[in-house]
Amino acid sequence: MCFKDNKVYICKSSDGSTGPAISTVDIDSNGNFGNAIATHITGLSHTATSYTYAQVYTNGTTVFGAFAYNSSPREIEFFSFNGISHTKIKTVSGLSLATVTYDAVRNRFVSIRDGNNPEFYVSENGVDWVSKGSVP
Repeated sequence: MCFKDNKVYICKSSDGSTGPAISTVDIDSNGNFGNAIATHITGLSHTATSYTYAQVYTNGTTVFGAFAYNSSPREIEFFSFNGISHTKIKTVSGLSLATVTYDAVRNRFVSIRDGNNPEFYVSENGVDWVSKGSVP
């Protein structure tokens, strides 16, 4: 989960039979949680039940949800959220969601491509992933 603008965002790989979802929960001035809303994510490349991992990040201005398809080839689909709307910004084959992290200093995501010759990949400004060298 992540926090932004007195809300908590929770990314779920599945929500019953409806597939991936992001939940938004308000935090009032007393610190109480309430008004939970689940938004189901449509338009992913694979069937809803194929997504087994989900993470959510924020860079302070935008909330990003990531959904991983855990099969060969493994894929990660990122969405940026504005309220409850979403827009797919990239799909990448071979990256492990477990290795994705957000680099706040450079405003980019960093991950590692799996395989015999793993590589560092970065994605800047919600654009394509670019190889930045091999993992020793």
